[in-house]
Amino acid sequence: MTSELSEEIAELVNERPTVRRSLTNPKLKAVLAICVTITMILSGVFLVVFALSYTGIPTRPKNLVFLIGDGLGPASISLARLIRKQSSNENLKIDPYLIGTVRTRSFNRKITDSAAAATAYSCGNKTNNIAVAVDKFNVPCGTILEASKVKNMRIGLVSTSEVTHATPAAFSAHSVSRYSKYFIAEQQINLSIDVQFGGGRNVFKSDNERLLNLAKSKGIKVLTDLASLRENSDIPVLGLFADDHMAFEIDRVHEDQPSLAEMTRKAIELLDKDHKHGFILIIEGSRIDMAAHNNDLAAHYRDILALDEAFSVVLDFAKNDTQTLVILTADHETGGLTLGTDPSLDFDPDNLISHINRSTEFIFGLLSANFSDEDLRSLVLNFVGFVLSDQEIVFIRNSSEDPQISLGQIIARRVYTGWSTIGHTAVDVNLYAYGRPSSLNKLSGNQENSDIGRIISEIFELDLGYVTEQLKNFDPHPPSNPLK
Repeated sequence: MTSELSEEIAELVNERPTVRRSLTNPKLKAVLAICVTITMILSGVFLVVFALSYTGIPTRPKNLVFLIGDGLGPASISLARLIRKQSSNENLKIDPYLIGTVRTRSFNRKITDSAAAATAYSCGNKTNNIAVAVDKFNVPCGTILEASKVKNMRIGLVSTSEVTHATPAAFSAHSVSRYSKYFIAEQQINLSIDVQFGGGRNVFKSDNERLLNLAKSKGIKVLTDLASLRENSDIPVLGLFADDHMAFEIDRVHEDQPSLAEMTRKAIELLDKDHKHGFILIIEGSRIDMAAHNNDLAAHYRDILALDEAFSVVLDFAKNDTQTLVILTADHETGGLTLGTDPSLDFDPDNLISHINRSTEFIFGLLSANFSDEDLRSLVLNFVGFVLSDQEIVFIRNSSEDPQISLGQIIARRVYTGWSTIGHTAVDVNLYAYGRPSSLNKLSGNQENSDIGRIISEIFELDLGYVTEQLKNFDPHPPSNPLK
């Protein structure tokens, strides 16, 4: 209350001949009304906070599901929406939940790789490209998954890459090199991740199945096929559904490998079952990036839709649960995708892209090293839907790029779409979220990728510093024998 208001009340009280007359004074009545209103508002706030505490409803979210579209840039999302809208008159499930953008540079490069980007999310620190869950000086940094374990939360990792690939690795292991997959796998086993689904059987089967046996000795149930995934109700569980990376969604044999949405649904079911301390689940649409590296529009598009379906599964759970924060973003953009390369503004990707039924990787996997023009033409007609011209055949033959990349570039040209690189770019990526307004307000706007990790640790009261201190004697340099 201001000093002027206090003085006015004193003046009004002092001039009253009787108490009854003072209460009829219009100025005093207005002041008293303001005071009563303020008191009621403050009382209401107190009652809401008291009610939340008394009924046991937490004032912060209980669960986090963090989805990462590897290589998912803004133009990729626009492409997916345009094709989906034209083919099925539907927008993307993520569209209503856009709250900001994320800057993606690593500590030592303006263009990040997946390892450094995922480390920013997992540790809240910028690091150098290639490094996972170490800081810029190669000192291990505590991750949000490790800090969650300290709080007795359950943790999960789902990816369509090998489970030891850069993004899942950065949440669950510490290494100066993302490529030390055996070193990373052993750390993941020792962390005892409650649910871990993806590809990478060959990593765990190497060296006479040393890593598989280590996992089993620690009570981790190992699954290797779709049927066992659907039947399983146990944790901790490690699901390895491909020898290396899982198939592109466009190539996936539905009877052999689960979709990203199915793995997501199962992971949530297992993590949420009979557990009051909450969970953190990291989900990566890994092969969005790999399709973009191949400049393969159709495979890229289909894996974006697969991530969108996984988001829909998560959103359904979160809306029913009411205690879950959902975040979706990307680690970086891949491919430098441009929608429209014709000055006449001619651009209509749906006429071709949605009808392609195999990736360029799959097509060239069917060809021998010395493939004939006729064999290539036949496969492209069958799986892509057009006949390669003589000039296009020459382009594939003479290109310095891998033939599957050259085919991808030909497909892109036919729909006036451009790829500027087979690598990553420095553009900001979109940020989507669903949850309590207090959480969304902290996340919204244009953020550094490392800020996302710090905000998550703040929202969930995760002590990353404590975990980092516990890791001070851990050596993140892999052993000289890569299998050990």
